[in-house]
Amino acid sequence: MDGGDPPAAVLPARRAALLADAQPYCLEHALALAGPDALRLHGLAVPARGTDLLLVTAGGPPLAELATGLAETLRAAGHRVEEPPGTARRHPLAVSTGEPSLDSLAGEPPLGIELRREPLRHPPTLPAGAPVPVAVAALDDTAALAVLTLCERALPADLHALHALTGRRREGELLALASAFDEDFSPRTLADRLESAAALLAADAAETTEAAEAAEAADGMLGTVKWAEGWAQDLRLDLLETTELADGLHDPYLDRSDDL
Repeated sequence: MDGGDPPAAVLPARRAALLADAQPYCLEHALALAGPDALRLHGLAVPARGTDLLLVTAGGPPLAELATGLAETLRAAGHRVEEPPGTARRHPLAVSTGEPSLDSLAGEPPLGIELRREPLRHPPTLPAGAPVPVAVAALDDTAALAVLTLCERALPADLHALHALTGRRREGELLALASAFDEDFSPRTLADRLESAAALLAADAAETTEAAEAAEAADGMLGTVKWAEGWAQDLRLDLLETTELADGLHDPYLDRSDDL
């Protein structure tokens, strides 16, 4: 694990139980945990509620086969699993835990698992002290995926994850990681998505502020909103400064990150 830091917090019981049941299959087939749960196991305080479990692999059998095998493993452990249609790069599962004591309120939707094939650039790790001995995608790979996920969905949960990452990686480093991970990554798209997610999170903060006991949480949301809006503005200013050189496009923002 990056830096050897302990996990920021124990995973929620339902997620930890599901990962424990999936762990032997994940280790056998090189499926690594990514997303907010991985960031928590890398020592970052990232909310996991409202997000799917994300499992990634760089190779191996077709993703549909991996998803079917994981579904069978979880059913054997007592879970109820639905298998919605997937693609060659993404395959979802919807899991209802088989342990009544771990079920939340009646009517809560199943916990989603998303399997994805991604060009991981670093070996996964087994974090010391993690509540479940599951392989976790390296911090730099998890960070690159966090940037790209925000660019795809622009959800408040994605924004929380990205903001937490700035405790370990500068904004310029996050740009470089995403660019190396996906050649189609665009800082302009990132700026748009930062603003979109910030607007959604600001609305959530306004609703949260109505409850006096949640004022601290609302302040944290607004801090993330301010950070996202500031980064989006910086990205747009830097794009305006981008100049064309003989060897292609030159972005001063990435250069400045090397000097920080």
